[in-house]
Amino acid sequence: MTTHIGAGNDAGNGTSSGDGGGNVTPFPSTAEERRQRRQAIQERERRRLINVFIDEAGHQLFCAPDGTAYADLIIDGHRETWPVKSQQFRFAYLQYLNRELERVFASGEPPSIEAVVRAMTIKATMRKSAVNAAIEDYANLANFGKVKRSVHVRVAGHGDEIFLDLCNDSWEAVRITAASSSIVEAPPVRFVRTEGMLPLPYPKRGGNVEALQSFVNLKTAADLHVYVGYLLAALRPRGPYPIFSALGPPGAAKTRLLRLARRLVDPHLAETTAPRSSLLPVATVISRRSRTSAR
Repeated sequence: MTTHIGAGNDAGNGTSSGDGGGNVTPFPSTAEERRQRRQAIQERERRRLINVFIDEAGHQLFCAPDGTAYADLIIDGHRETWPVKSQQFRFAYLQYLNRELERVFASGEPPSIEAVVRAMTIKATMRKSAVNAAIEDYANLANFGKVKRSVHVRVAGHGDEIFLDLCNDSWEAVRITAASSSIVEAPPVRFVRTEGMLPLPYPKRGGNVEALQSFVNLKTAADLHVYVGYLLAALRPRGPYPIFSALGPPGAAKTRLLRLARRLVDPHLAETTAPRSSLLPVATVISRRSRTSAR
């Protein structure tokens, strides 16, 4: 067997070096060069993973008027909206990285060197510090991007229509118009969820609002009409809003009346809150459009 090492440009063996114009990357000769090369490859893969998570998965970043970064996430075939710096967004990103890691070894065959390097890079990207850095990148992309949207809690207006978030696992909403109502899977508005919010049932046609009388301790039809008017006002996307004040002696079921209103309009784990000495905590805790009080 004869071996030959060519110098310069050798048409016989197709190799090139020196000034021949070949696209050859020299192998790092020192430990520092190898470390820098490895870091460059990892950073390139990290950027690719960040871009693919948004572009290929159908997710979208946007910024709210208050400067908060949000993301529309496509999860199990439906759209969910979460702050970029929320635990839900972090979990979705980690799930995506885990799927990418599983895809590297999905063939069941012995992995190539490239696959091993990529797997190591993905594992490094799943570290807490790397995930934090990625989330900051996403927040910056949202804040400096062109998409600006408002976000809403439970109720939102869109033109002459009202949308009511059912807060179910499918993120469905009720579309309400002057003529009818329907269930929609991806409303044109964006709803966000806060801790403690509970789902509303699917609305059913028919029935009579007078049937509510048997569940409340209201003596006259006029009182019932005021109560129903308050409930309807609480479902409006814009104010002004009435303040409902239940008056009566101890044991008159005033608190039950307010809890029922909460369950009908905006069910929550915390149905009532204790009176506060300062108005500032009240403004922080109560972010709903309606206000209730009992005396």
